[in-house]
Amino acid sequence: MDGLPNNNRWLISNAFCVFSAVWEERLILVHNSISVRSGYSDYKRKDEREDAEYKQKLATASADNPILKAQIDNMAGEEFEEYCAELLYAVGYRNIQTTPASGDNGLDVIANANGVTYGIQCKRFSSSVGVKAVQEAFAGAQYYNCDVAVVMTSNYFTKAAINMAENIGVELWDRDYIEELKKQIVERSTEGPSANNKSTENNVPENIAERESSISKVKENAEEEKSDLDYIDQSDIHKVFGDPYSYIGKHIILVGKVMNTYKEGAITTVQAWHDIENLSEDFIAYIAGSKNFNNDEIIIVDGEVEGVFRAENIFGGEIREPQIKAASITKSTYAEAVAPALETREVNKGVTEAGATLTVLKVEFAENETRIYVQVENKSGYTVNAYTSGARVVQEGKQYDADYNWKAGYPSIDRVSANASSEGIICVKALEPQKSITLHVDASSDNWDIHMNEFVITF
Repeated sequence: MDGLPNNNRWLISNAFCVFSAVWEERLILVHNSISVRSGYSDYKRKDEREDAEYKQKLATASADNPILKAQIDNMAGEEFEEYCAELLYAVGYRNIQTTPASGDNGLDVIANANGVTYGIQCKRFSSSVGVKAVQEAFAGAQYYNCDVAVVMTSNYFTKAAINMAENIGVELWDRDYIEELKKQIVERSTEGPSANNKSTENNVPENIAERESSISKVKENAEEEKSDLDYIDQSDIHKVFGDPYSYIGKHIILVGKVMNTYKEGAITTVQAWHDIENLSEDFIAYIAGSKNFNNDEIIIVDGEVEGVFRAENIFGGEIREPQIKAASITKSTYAEAVAPALETREVNKGVTEAGATLTVLKVEFAENETRIYVQVENKSGYTVNAYTSGARVVQEGKQYDADYNWKAGYPSIDRVSANASSEGIICVKALEPQKSITLHVDASSDNWDIHMNEFVITF
C-alpha cells in the first residue's frame, strides 16, 4: 500500500485480530494545508478599551446603535448568529447571508470583504469552544466554497481548538475580537459625518484588511491546490468505513482512540478506533516524523484517504480499514472531542466535614453526560476517604448514581492524605443545566475516633 514503511511483515496486534501486509516504499510528501493567519493571534486586548475616554465614546455611540449595547451573553443561538451578521455588516462586510437554522452544513453566516469570502460558524457558548466547532467550520467552508473558515464566539477557545485551527487554517474570532470590531464602530461614529462616507472596503478594520491582503497574495497561487482539497462532510464519515474505496483521494478529519502505535524511520503510524463508544470503525493513519502517542489517547487526524488497509482476522474474515496520509495528528480528550460541553456552570462552592472540604469547582453539561469537577482538601490531620466513584446526584427528586465512563478515563478521588488535596470528575447521566443539583459523597476518616458525615452540597 502506498506511503507506508517497506516491511515484509508488519504486525498490529490487539484483542481481536492480527494484521500483516506488504507495502511498497515511496517518497512521503507531507501534505501542506492551505493556511491563513489565525485571527486569534492577530490582535491583543487593547488597554484603551478600559480608558475613561473610550467608555465615554462607547456610551455616546451606543445611544444610537443597538449593536453596541446588545448583551450577547443573554442571546439565544439564532439571535447571536443574527447579531454576528449585523456586526460584520457594520464594519464593512457585504453580501452577507445566513444559512438555514437546521441543515446548515457547519456554517451560520457567509460574508464577503475585499473579494474574500468568509464562512463563519457562530457559537454563543457559556464555556470555551472546542475542536468540534473548528472541524465543522472547516467542512462547512469547503461545502459552501468559501475562501476562509471562521469560528466566531461570545466566549473563548480551548487549547486543542486553537492548535487544530492553526493546523488546518481556520480563523478564531473570540469575545475580545468582537470587542475589537465594536471599537471600530465606536471610533467611526465619533469621527463625525465624514467617517460614514468612506467606501465599503475602507470601512473594514485595518487588522482584517491586513489579513485579507495576505490571503489575496496566496489565493491566486493556492486556488488550484485548494480546489483539490475535497473534504468528506462530517455527516458522511461513517460511510467511509463501509466503503473506503469510494473515498480514496478525498480529505478527512477523524476523531479516534489510539489502539496501537508503530514507528519506523521517519514515519509514525497509528491504528485507532473512530467509533470510541463501541470500539469499532478502525482506521490506519501515518505521518512524517517521530511522534509519541499512547494507547487509549484521543487524537484528531486531518489528512487524505490514500488507500485501504486489508488484512485477515483470527477468524478468517477480511478486515478493511481506511488508510490516511495525515497532514496533522493532534492529541485531544474524550470530553472535548467526543462529548463537548454544551454549557458550563462555574460553581466554586464547598462544604466542610471534620476538617476536610469538598468543593464543586464547575459543572459541564454535554449531550449525553454531565461532568462535575470536584476537589477535596484535607486539613484534618488524618487520611480521609472520599469515594467520588460512589457519588449520588439528585435533581428534582430523582437520583443518578455516578457512572464510570471507562472510555473517557476521568480521574476519581479515593483517599486523600493529611494536609493534601486531590481533584476528580464525577460523571452522571445528562442533567438539566438550569435546575439545582444536590451532590452526595460518602466520607470517612482513618482515625476511627473522628465521625464524618457524608459531603452534601447543593448548587
